Amino acid sequence: MLNFSQTFAEYSEMAVHFNGTENGNTFDEVYDYHVVSTTSTAYEVNVTATAGTLGIHYTDYVLKNGTAVWVYYNGQNYTGTDAFAFYFTSMAPYYLGNVFGEAGILGQLSNSSLVHVSGTGTLMLGPTQVNVTDYEANYLPLNESTCSESVYFTRFSLQIGNVTGESVQLLTGMDITGTVTSQGVTESVAISLHITSVTKSA
Repeated sequence: MLNFSQTFAEYSEMAVHFNGTENGNTFDEVYDYHVVSTTSTAYEVNVTATAGTLGIHYTDYVLKNGTAVWVYYNGQNYTGTDAFAFYFTSMAPYYLGNVFGEAGILGQLSNSSLVHVSGTGTLMLGPTQVNVTDYEANYLPLNESTCSESVYFTRFSLQIGNVTGESVQLLTGMDITGTVTSQGVTESVAISLHITSVTKSA
């Protein structure tokens, strides 16, 4: 779920505002990735995470199979498991799109008839028009369990975006409060996430 090759292929730049709490830790950040070069086998991507006046910069070199070869961070080049750790950190809000999108938790909840489409429309996110679909819980709290994971939400709304001509769906908006349990580990979350700009690749 950490392979963003198709996302990088279709969208050369994407900015996300990501704020809330996770297990009691508060955050309020803007993440912006920009694909700076592409080869037949890999992508080089600059990522900036900004919190207030503090900006953190990463350069990720990632194979198209999803493997992080190296990550340049804070004046040092990291490889191996360190590269994976920094790559995961740099792409964390985009990873949530995989976790909560239609291939993840939203799909699970839709299949269980626990959520419904509450509206559709279009948004201009930077230079790109995005067709969006809003989803709301049928009732709250929303509680669903499978053999490997469970979710319990007291607040739940998701927005999925599609760009005409592109295959990758975008988690354009999310407002959730509750807990997510996976493989025996429970996380308490109160997250607001919104894509603020997306640019199609040339």
